[in-house]
Amino acid sequence: MKKQYLRLEQRLMEWMNRCSKSRLILFLLGGLLILNLGVLLIPDIPHAHDLSFQLSRISSLAESFKLGEIPRVYLGYLNNYGYANGLFYGDLLLYIPALLVCLGMNVVLAYKLFLVLVTVATMATVYFCVQTLVNSRYASLVAVTLCTLSSYRVIDIFIRGALAEVCAFIFIPLIVVGLYEVIYGNPKRWYWLSIGFTGCFLTHNISFALMVGFTFLFVCFGVKQFWKEKSRFGYLILATVVTIGMVSYFLFPMLEQMMSDQFVLTTETITADVAGSTRSLIEVFLALPYGKHDGIAGIGIVFGTVLLLRFNKRNGRFQINQLTDQLFLFTLLSIWAVTPFFPWKLVLRVLSPLAMIQFSWRLFLTITVFLSILGGIYAMRTMASMKKRVRFYGLIVGLLMVPYLLNVGGQYASYLYHTRVTGLIQPVDLSTYSIGLGEYLPLGANPTEISERGEVITSNDDQLQVTFSRKGLTLSVKYHGASSSAYLDLPLVYYKGYQIDDPSLTLVKSEEGLVRVQLNGQTEGTFTIAYAGTRLAQVTVWVSCLTTVGVLVYIYRNTKNSKQR
Repeated sequence: MKKQYLRLEQRLMEWMNRCSKSRLILFLLGGLLILNLGVLLIPDIPHAHDLSFQLSRISSLAESFKLGEIPRVYLGYLNNYGYANGLFYGDLLLYIPALLVCLGMNVVLAYKLFLVLVTVATMATVYFCVQTLVNSRYASLVAVTLCTLSSYRVIDIFIRGALAEVCAFIFIPLIVVGLYEVIYGNPKRWYWLSIGFTGCFLTHNISFALMVGFTFLFVCFGVKQFWKEKSRFGYLILATVVTIGMVSYFLFPMLEQMMSDQFVLTTETITADVAGSTRSLIEVFLALPYGKHDGIAGIGIVFGTVLLLRFNKRNGRFQINQLTDQLFLFTLLSIWAVTPFFPWKLVLRVLSPLAMIQFSWRLFLTITVFLSILGGIYAMRTMASMKKRVRFYGLIVGLLMVPYLLNVGGQYASYLYHTRVTGLIQPVDLSTYSIGLGEYLPLGANPTEISERGEVITSNDDQLQVTFSRKGLTLSVKYHGASSSAYLDLPLVYYKGYQIDDPSLTLVKSEEGLVRVQLNGQTEGTFTIAYAGTRLAQVTVWVSCLTTVGVLVYIYRNTKNSKQR
């Protein structure tokens, strides 16, 4: 058996020597993509926790696009009353699958294709990150493999359906690149920090908040560099200002909404029990998702191997002023924060906004990305010969595929059995759009009451006669016979930004969280109401566009000058 293995290994080495490195890397990355998402070729898709919510977002965006609108308040939700996903939850990347649906593609197929695109983008940014840090194809390949097949990312895709967090995997490596360049490398490449944070903010706010915290730590540890070259701090400020400019079209309207009203998001979700979501050390590295009701697995034993590699002699002594050792230190801090040994209750008394992460295990995201990057770098330094590198790569693929098969294989086996044999589970149903926990409903709006209310206009005046028609969230209303104190409650959930074409009428929020039109003594008339956004929302769109164009021009000129030099 040993002779056969050695013979096979020898033939593999000979084949690799004949191949060009670029083709070999592309071949391996293609195989990696198939290993990760090959199961998507199976018709339909299992019921992940948030799958209905994500498919609802895509379908609603597609409906708006067909009407020629780019929505902030989504159509089709709550019996067409509207739901402000777009005001609180970044949806820019979801335009891709929504456009595919507009072109006639089934929403589930569009979702699957989007997962492929997101995975390819993640592979590209992780590869680029490690290549920038250590200029090694092997290190980049190992890092991409670790990240792509990591247990936490796989669980996010197939069991949790946490699409926003899956998208955040694309941008965290870019933030690492930006931090490296600003603190230790070429600070004129500060724009990677802005691009990374912009993408993170527009896809997953919680991941953005986590990376803001880690960036603060990186900056604190890099204070010596900032002191030596004070211009670096200027580039850091520039990156911050540019990031705010790029995300302003989403950031400031969201803040405006939160300041103008109270929402479930700000009154309930923030009180999450972070301390109650910790994991034991064994669960951090070994747990499978079915062991917990929340369906979260550990990061996987392969990352325990990565941690041990740091202590190999070839990786040198620990140096606090190196980015890689800072990543290692912050990873250990994050693992501590996921365990019951971390004093979450004490920390939250001092830093209460940290409760927005909801669950301590969200740190598995940064742990996974950091250890993937470190794993590639450590493998490059530790594995001196090609034979050792091939063996190590085979080992990590094996260690990654075992939990993958248990997690994803179990999910698909259960789904297929219960849909095709027992009939206990039905395929995904989008007849009613999912609002999740209803985090973006204004205080007072009750989903059940709205469902029972139906698509009607009500009034405090029984004698008032009203008819209306609608196109999406645009209502054309005709009324007559109104008393002097009459008002109309429309089948629209209230968000700041609705506009009416009759200036004699007043828009307010009803006690039930609906749009109320006060007729102000008008006995009859017609009006049209639609969600057009606030003045601030309209202005910040231009700010974001101009800032983005400015960044692209800067990148072009900086790249051109670098090539000339």
